[in-house]
Amino acid sequence: MRRNRWRDIARKAGIPDNVQNRDSRAGAATEAAAIKVPRDKVQRMVGHSKEATTAGYQRESMRIRTDIAKAERSCGNAARTA
Repeated sequence: MRRNRWRDIARKAGIPDNVQNRDSRAGAATEAAAIKVPRDKVQRMVGHSKEATTAGYQRESMRIRTDIAKAERSCGNAARTA
């Protein structure tokens, strides 16, 4: 998609100017990995030519889930001590 077309659509949708088209593609790949969409399907969906590129999104997805779990535990501990 032409960058100007993306920017026009993004602005109409209220997406900040610092978010780029590749960010939305990366987000889609990360979300798909998080819900366990098979890697080959994610790879085709986002147009990666190498499986290793797609695998990076699945590792990132796991890191994000780990960070969320840590934050939830931390909030739970804070609530018990308050």
